[in-house]
Amino acid sequence: MDSTTIVVFVAGLFLGTLLNIIVIRLPREHSLGGWPRCTRCGRPLAWWQMLPVGGWLAQSGRARCCKRSLNVLFPLIELITGVALAIFQVRYGLSVPFWYLSFVAAVLIVTGAIDWLHRSIYTFVILGAALIVLIVTIVRPSIAFVMRSSARWWLVLYL
Repeated sequence: MDSTTIVVFVAGLFLGTLLNIIVIRLPREHSLGGWPRCTRCGRPLAWWQMLPVGGWLAQSGRARCCKRSLNVLFPLIELITGVALAIFQVRYGLSVPFWYLSFVAAVLIVTGAIDWLHRSIYTFVILGAALIVLIVTIVRPSIAFVMRSSARWWLVLYL
């Protein structure tokens, strides 16, 4: 594994943290603004609690403020995002397919996590992502062929 893949993996972990904020806030608050808060008691989080995987491990899977258990899904989202981006980077480098697949993976991860936790899929997330994918495919038709071959692989990874 080269240094670029490691950097992409770490960046994927941090992207996973941002995806977690969307997964937590969108269904509850219908807003994405403000400093992240404890999912159990609502107190603001310290900066180190938001570190990918490490924040969860440092707290031993429990909120530091109220000592209630934290969902194991949150570090899994970070790990899945990091691994997915690292795989895309190894396969495609930092080319257009990498960025395209990273976007699609982020949408699928957010949608899957929200549905897992709340049994509610937000239509605007799916339709917004579908619109962006359609525009990219129209603007850059050559990407459609690359995606067809890798889409089967991603569906296997996602399921």
